[in-house]
Amino acid sequence: GLLTVAVPKKPGRKYDTFQWTSEPPDECSGDLEWYVDGSGYNTRWTHLATFGFAIVVVSAAGDLVAWALGVPPQWASSVADAEAWAVVTILGFAPAVPKIVTDCMSILQVARAGQKKANSAAMPLARVWSHASHALDGNLSALADGQLVWMPAHKSAKSFRNYTRSDKRTVSSLDWRANRLADILA
Repeated sequence: GLLTVAVPKKPGRKYDTFQWTSEPPDECSGDLEWYVDGSGYNTRWTHLATFGFAIVVVSAAGDLVAWALGVPPQWASSVADAEAWAVVTILGFAPAVPKIVTDCMSILQVARAGQKKANSAAMPLARVWSHASHALDGNLSALADGQLVWMPAHKSAKSFRNYTRSDKRTVSSLDWRANRLADILA
């Protein structure tokens, strides 16, 4: 005997999306820090993997100003792709490069290495970096000159003050909370 089963097709996933889930921040305000994070789900199986990113914006006074969620383009294939895409998203609408805080060291390292290396075919995130280079008119050093900051992540509430960011500042409770919120939202 034959058995036939109709399997419903899942609706297609949405890619390359971005949405403020709060009121957008004033991107011209110079006292804001923009925290980014990326995440992945089912990453062991390429055809089932999904990725997302989040942006959390806080003021120097410690106020939560805005937060947003997004999904990178379909070709994004790693959490680092998603997090780098969050940086590209910020560069796309900010008139000047704001202070961006990431917990992905490779993003900072590639930005510091410069455009030639970032866009090299040997680089796993070259496709994302080409978008960043375009947004910065080919000047990745604008990002690496102190505007992109790395901070250690996934530290306990008791220990985060024992760590420093790439700009030599001690990780503050504001850093810790903003990074955790970005992580949860991503």
